[in-house]
Parts: sequence; C-alpha cells; structure tokens
Amino acid sequence: MNITIYMSLARIDLGLAVTLEFLGPLALALLASRRALDLICGIAAGVGVFLLTGTIDDVDPIGVLLALVAGAAWAGYIVTGQRVADRMSGTQGTAVASGVAAVITLPFLIAALVQLPADEFVRVLSIGLAVGVLSSALPYSLDIAVLRRIPRGLFSVLQSVHPAVAALAGLVILGQTLGLLQVIGLAAISAANAAAVLGSARRERLARRAEQALLA
Repeated sequence: MNITIYMSLARIDLGLAVTLEFLGPLALALLASRRALDLICGIAAGVGVFLLTGTIDDVDPIGVLLALVAGAAWAGYIVTGQRVADRMSGTQGTAVASGVAAVITLPFLIAALVQLPADEFVRVLSIGLAVGVLSSALPYSLDIAVLRRIPRGLFSVLQSVHPAVAALAGLVILGQTLGLLQVIGLAAISAANAAAVLGSARRERLARRAEQALLA
C-alpha cells in the first residue's frame, strides 16, 4: 500500500493521489450494502473521479493507476486489520505484518541505497527510518487499537477526512493547488464514502436489533 502510493506521489499531486486511493475504502463500504443509496454514492464517486482526473491537464496515467492500486490495498488492510485486531492482542499483528513487509521490500531498499553517494547514504537512510516509523509503525499500531474498539464502518467514516487533509497538506507544505472542480470532486468522493458507510452501519444496527428481538 505504502510503496504504490509513494510511487504515485512521485507522478501526481498529493491531494489527487490520496483521493484516488480513498476509492478503496469507498468500494469496500459499497460492497457491504446494496441499496439505492449505494448506487447514488457510486455515481457521486464516479463524478468525483472524473472531476479530479478528467479536468486536469497532462495527468499522469501511471500515477493514477498506482494510486488506485494503493486504494485496493487500503481496502484489504481495513478488512484484515479488523480480523487481526480481533485475534491478536496488543500490536502483535502490526509487528508480524511489518516484519513480512520489511523482508519483501529489503531488496528494493538495498538496491536504492547502493546507488547513493557516500555523503548521502546516512541522510537518506535516516529519512527512510523516520518515514517508516511515522507512516507505518505508529499509525498502523494506532489503527489496530482503534479497530479493536469501534466498528469497521465507523472506522471507514473517520477515514473520510484523508483526502481533505492530504489536499491541505499539499497546499501548505508542497504548494500544490487544486482548482474548483477538483475540490468539488474531492468533496464528492469523501461525502459518498461517509454516506455509504453510515448507511451500512445503520443497516447492521437494525439487523442486530431484529435478531435480539427474536431471541427475547
């Protein structure tokens, strides 16, 4: 998930990349519930994607594809993350997942580091370690702790702020700007996700109440 989104960020702006990545959790929410509202949410998300990508000149298709792959990985992460949180205590799941990821990505790290000049080696390695802690170890540990305490649907709703935060960070830190249509597209995707997962959560609550009423 992280590798593909970072590769995407090298080609397209932060706000665009994270918003496209966000389609993964949205698809997960839509698949969990098949109602008229879901169709509306799907259409809204499709319009949002068009406004984001179809109205930007010279958007890099590979960057878009990489962001979508990251989104699929994000959806898988939400599903497996809750299962891990239910079956393992503490941060055991995060430790195992991080270890496996480290083994898989180690060859790429070595290949990149050996090409660096000696004076850049320590600096780049230090930055890489900081990124690993701040973008993987710490947030994933917090995610597992949160997933252990709240439903998956609510967790997905909370993720709705990601595109807006990414766009704001891109503007403030990187000087990347989005036009009005792109902002509308971003908002449409975030709103579609929030509506979809809230609707799904409501249906789950009603189903549980009906089951409890039958057992009473």
